[in-house]
Amino acid sequence: MAQADRQTTGTIDIATPNLTIPVSASAYNPNHQLFVEASSGNVDPTFTAMMSTNPRFSFTTKLITVLSSFGIAGGEITTAKMWLQQLVKHGTRNATSKDIIAATGMCLPRSLTVSQGAPAELQFDLFALSTDGAAVPITFATGAMDAIPTALVWTLGPVSLNGTPYDVESMTIDFGIQEFVEASSGNVYPTYITIMERRPTITLAVRTADIQGALDVTGLAQSGTDSVFYLRKLNANGTRVADVTAEHIKFTVDDGMMTIQDLPTTHGSPAMTNVLITPVYDGVAAIVLIDTASAIT
Repeated sequence: MAQADRQTTGTIDIATPNLTIPVSASAYNPNHQLFVEASSGNVDPTFTAMMSTNPRFSFTTKLITVLSSFGIAGGEITTAKMWLQQLVKHGTRNATSKDIIAATGMCLPRSLTVSQGAPAELQFDLFALSTDGAAVPITFATGAMDAIPTALVWTLGPVSLNGTPYDVESMTIDFGIQEFVEASSGNVYPTYITIMERRPTITLAVRTADIQGALDVTGLAQSGTDSVFYLRKLNANGTRVADVTAEHIKFTVDDGMMTIQDLPTTHGSPAMTNVLITPVYDGVAAIVLIDTASAIT
């Protein structure tokens, strides 16, 4: 019997906002809730039906500037395509590939991770909605995938807490979004999504133990000097983009608290202090301010 077709990761293409996103990983999950029933003392079920389905795409990208379109609040999307590149037997890739299409919905940032000597990566979830509860929110097609964008990559940059710089080995930003997705009127498909809560956190791995004294046992409040967290842009065919060039990425926190999580040590390696930054909203500035075109100052 002849072997079936094979596919691999493609891009995420979104019509609104107009984005073609290169991804290092992607997944489609229909999130089925199947109702299965046995009754009258029977051993085996006698009935099954689809109670609900809440489809979504999950993807990871190194294109951190996608945050300029979605920010910490996510955003509405139309016509999002998760491409699966068609592999060619005895070859490479086929110009015609498969795509899974969400007609409308919302894209939410989940987390950003970066460490010394590695690229920064962003994780997103994209929720597909039905327009009226009856219209299918996901369709499947075949076509030509858009050209993959030129690679843009960022890595770990400098960090300062209350104006004091620290040597950092890794950083994780958890956007802390708790969404509410709802279907109603007995429909299978969801028609509504909103952010119910957002509680972002930033976790740092810091080499120096001196930060223990600065943050004290009970933690330290964010002062009048903002805490700043940079991602440094890599220079294609080079090393790093110059600090004065406004192509780096900057995260700013102006209210909240900093606490020590722990300080693990092992024989043969330097100590590492894990620090948690918990931002809060001051009623004016964004709880975490993002600048995707910043110089490093």
